[in-house]
Amino acid sequence: AVGEKQDEVHYAFSKLLYNYVTSGAQPYADWDAKKAVAEAAAAYAINPLPLYLQHQALCNYLCGDFSQALEQFEAVGETDFATAETFYRASKCVEAMGGDTLRRIALLDSTMTRLPRPVPPRSAGYIMERANLYYELGEYRKAVADYNFYEDVVGRHNLTDRFYVLRSQVELTARMFQQALDDMLLVVRRKPNNYYYHQECARIYLVVGQYENAVTYAQKSLELNAENPEAHRLLGLALQKLGREAEAQEHLKLAE
Repeated sequence: AVGEKQDEVHYAFSKLLYNYVTSGAQPYADWDAKKAVAEAAAAYAINPLPLYLQHQALCNYLCGDFSQALEQFEAVGETDFATAETFYRASKCVEAMGGDTLRRIALLDSTMTRLPRPVPPRSAGYIMERANLYYELGEYRKAVADYNFYEDVVGRHNLTDRFYVLRSQVELTARMFQQALDDMLLVVRRKPNNYYYHQECARIYLVVGQYENAVTYAQKSLELNAENPEAHRLLGLALQKLGREAEAQEHLKLAE
């Protein structure tokens, strides 16, 4: 009531409402996402700053009005105020509306161009998101390039075995056999008692024709889990390639 700059008051109230709603706090009167949108719109009507428009877009996204939010994020994207977050949020709107993956990747490309260099670890999620989209599109080598970028940003010591298994699988699909093998051997060194990791090493060795190594890793997998049918299958196939047919058939039967 007494503020001289009413746009700042509406904006501050909208931010308060937004943070209140996203915190998961118990509902309080009419403090909801719709009121946050109304306050942001009031601020923008008084003073059409891109800051206010972007916040209005965030509030609309919170309300589930993805089309309106996308339009607003894209409008902000045409201004000097646009940040990596602007285009990332626009990509999430497209995703929420079931939009095509290529459009989401284009928006994430714009996100990447606005990241500081070197990229801070807090921004690594943008890279992972684009990598996964490339994987969905069947652009496996581009996906691997982004996974490599993600590793550089986050640091190998901060990454889990799951990341390296995922990248290995994508590398194998991309026929990047040495890289796929290197990743699986890394996780085997980290977790030598995990039967699945030995099994996957055997799979890659079988694909590249190193049958003795395939036998070694399949046998190790079975030492750790004798009931693993996939390890029996891989062992049987490797033994066949080595001409050890009787042993091969024994393991292939156990795989059924």
